[in-house]
Amino acid sequence: MLSQDTLSLWLIQTLNNAIHKRINDISKRIMNHSFDSHEDREDMEHYIQNVISTELSGGLILTMTADKGELAERVFDNLTVKKRLPPSIPPSPPSMDEDLSHAFMYMYNLEHLGRISFLDLETTDLPNNNGRIIEIGIIQHDFQTKRTITYQQYINPGPDAKMNGKAFAVHNISLSKLKDYDILPLYWDEICNLVEDSYIVGFNIHKCDLPLLINERKRYGINRTFKYIAAIDIAQYYWKNYPKTLGGCYKHLVYRDMEKAHTAIGDSKACCEILSKMADHNVFPCTKEKFKKWIASEENNATYGCKIVQPCTLKH
Repeated sequence: MLSQDTLSLWLIQTLNNAIHKRINDISKRIMNHSFDSHEDREDMEHYIQNVISTELSGGLILTMTADKGELAERVFDNLTVKKRLPPSIPPSPPSMDEDLSHAFMYMYNLEHLGRISFLDLETTDLPNNNGRIIEIGIIQHDFQTKRTITYQQYINPGPDAKMNGKAFAVHNISLSKLKDYDILPLYWDEICNLVEDSYIVGFNIHKCDLPLLINERKRYGINRTFKYIAAIDIAQYYWKNYPKTLGGCYKHLVYRDMEKAHTAIGDSKACCEILSKMADHNVFPCTKEKFKKWIASEENNATYGCKIVQPCTLKH
């Protein structure tokens, strides 16, 4: 007799293995039946439970469409397996970006960094440590392999999350849009793999993005952490001299308006271009020797206006 924990682990593993192979066929089998009225919910639940039992006996599993996700969880509770189904919208895998790879060829002034990751988050609240992460964008470039990877993912902040009206006015991401995505722990390994052993660059990253990641990690009880070389905050210089927005900094240096502003991947791309321009203007050290001297100096923030965040492990 299998224990519930053993069955749960087996179920999750089976889920991951089967989702890419048979998910469409199984979903169609469910959706071919029409259950429109509230009175039909019990009939629908019985039918879905029968399909689940059939597919489990064949070593398969199904996923539900967005509007039936909650009902599917009830079915799984009846099967004494207290695990969530996967989201009806699958994760977005990291992808190669040839256009950005080509652009990095001209950013020779950043080659001394080796591997660099530009990070941006969108949240349920205005920049502070109390919000929930709802979107993450990462652009990672390796100057040795000349490969650039982009990663953009919407994240379900959980059923108890509340959206700040001012935050919504900025990014236009509603909680209803996020209900079909999964929670942060299921994307955590992908995020760690992209950011580990690289420099992390962002706008106000040491007061917003990194503390938010730490808080979310604590909230979910995630064990894995990631080690990064250092976090470079490009906001400090401009907050002293120019408009206190990423868009204002971008327009000042790149001489055009940002594209896809207030999206995680759009803001990450803007940080990428800004850092290269800062090196052009000698605001950011453009050689390995200058960078080592700068990062070792306690005056790096005052000298260059760019904040280095240490210690370099997200484990608090």
